[in-house]
Amino acid sequence: MSFQKFFSKHRRKIFIVLAIPIILTGLVALALVIVSPRLTPYLEGEAFREELNKQTSKGLHFTGEYGPIKRTGFGTAETETFTADNGVKAMKSLEASGISAKFNPWGVFLRRWQLDYVHLTKGRVEVQTYEPKPDNKPPKPWYAIFLPDRVYLKEVTCETADVTWKMGGKPGGIFDTKVRILPYGRDFEYFAQGGTMRTGGVTPDFKLRDLHMVITKKALTLHALELIPTDPEKGLIQISGEMGMREDKQVDMTLKFEDVPVAPWMPRVIASNVRGLGTGDVHWKGTDQTIEDSSGDGRVSVSGGKLIELPLLEFMAAAAAKKSLKTVTLTKCDVTFRWKYPQFEITSLDLTGGEKVAMRGAISLNSGALSGEIDLGLAPEYLEWLPKAQERIFTRQGEGMIWTKVRISGTLANPVNDLTPRLEEELKKDPAAAAGLLLRGAGEWIEQKIKGN
Repeated sequence: MSFQKFFSKHRRKIFIVLAIPIILTGLVALALVIVSPRLTPYLEGEAFREELNKQTSKGLHFTGEYGPIKRTGFGTAETETFTADNGVKAMKSLEASGISAKFNPWGVFLRRWQLDYVHLTKGRVEVQTYEPKPDNKPPKPWYAIFLPDRVYLKEVTCETADVTWKMGGKPGGIFDTKVRILPYGRDFEYFAQGGTMRTGGVTPDFKLRDLHMVITKKALTLHALELIPTDPEKGLIQISGEMGMREDKQVDMTLKFEDVPVAPWMPRVIASNVRGLGTGDVHWKGTDQTIEDSSGDGRVSVSGGKLIELPLLEFMAAAAAKKSLKTVTLTKCDVTFRWKYPQFEITSLDLTGGEKVAMRGAISLNSGALSGEIDLGLAPEYLEWLPKAQERIFTRQGEGMIWTKVRISGTLANPVNDLTPRLEEELKKDPAAAAGLLLRGAGEWIEQKIKGN
């Protein structure tokens, strides 16, 4: 039988079948219009607020409470506050103010409580890592198959949000950022712009330029995190990667940076002595999200680098009466490194300051203790004040410089090198050189006094 014949024969039945859902939808819409005004006292009443507190707390796994609810239109309502704490999963606590939302009753036909939008004026959430445990859910009644089985948030926006966490036992987070949340299947996709990111002193502070990530029950996928250093406000850092959220909490992140000031990343003892902009990348791995279980490697090249009054170079400048050695402009600075907590290693240091000075070698930091060995090269003119040093200490020649090995020890706060004691020993053997050094030191002291007055 052709379609035309079938349609002609059963036309009336087909129209009835198609009309039924349209008629039902119209009846439901009419009922909502009629009942709507009568719902206001209930929606603004204590019983509804208590039920909403219960269902929200159940869904987000914490203890939460809404402020008084005010109905503002068909399907829309607002409340001034929502607070929650004692979270046992990803969210530990939540504070929100200036909340408005729109409920879409047609979502019931898709078995979901649908909110077309939720808007917050200000929000603050504390997140945490947790060990996933199976939920002991009571059995559902037989009629549950006809009821909505989940909440569907079509869009959540927050004008100003703080998201905080603990990093290495210290507080950190993203503050004063603008957030937008969209559904991603049964999970969520997050966007944020603006604000400040702090890591509890682990790194300098940053301005947040852009954030895009997806969080599912199994993993957090970071598509883009773009940061700008705040002091000074230069350069760009981009982070992407993935970390597990359930039994498998492995982290695999890549960090790329361009023209980032290096001084804020240096140990405090030498931060004021270093200048330059770093470009490079870092690969971070870990069995979980903590620093204690992290490892990785990276590289950095510094442009526009300068060494200003480093203690060793300052001593050599004073001894040789060559002030030009106090500030060294770097023509090359390449560093590769790796770490496996608590050990951090500079596996390759290649630093050249024109024809004045060069340093090449490796340094290790393990639980605060320094160790390592560096080849130090100097232009011969910087050791003319101690002739025997070129025979006994700086014994190698190359690239127009004289070279010696310098062993590094001590701690990050109090680094020690073995070159200074060797130079002092040579001074004891050469009274003329010691006298010249003393006179040069006295002359410099007098010159500083005159300038000071």
